[in-house]
Amino acid sequence: MASEVEAREKIIKFFQKKPQWSFKKIAKEVEANPKTISRVIKRFKEDVRVDRKKGSGKKTGPHDRDKAKNVVTILKKDPSISGRKLVRKTGCSESFVHRTKKEAGLKTYKVQKVPDRNAVKNETAKQRAKKLKKLFSKNSDAA
Repeated sequence: MASEVEAREKIIKFFQKKPQWSFKKIAKEVEANPKTISRVIKRFKEDVRVDRKKGSGKKTGPHDRDKAKNVVTILKKDPSISGRKLVRKTGCSESFVHRTKKEAGLKTYKVQKVPDRNAVKNETAKQRAKKLKKLFSKNSDAA
């Protein structure tokens, strides 16, 4: 069949030419399902239009905005939370959490461990680094 609008127009033309025909007979002529014929004619009688209503079809975005909002607030409070922990905490699916993070432009990150050093430990580390440098410079000169 051609495009949706063309198919609907074809159905309406058949219906207007021969209104006594059954939906089954029109369906055979147009090569469509009788239920489709019924829906198109019903819509035509109600709205006198062939094209689809604006806003019909699959909706985009999260279906449960409250859950999405919950995911975003938890991520803003604790950006180091893992995806799995977030799934357990919110009760949403992993794909939902991932998609919501992506749409909100948020990224989780792992907290990096900072070395536990004080002034004495820093000085010791510097001395060891100097020894290593001397050792490597001697070995590179010998080779």
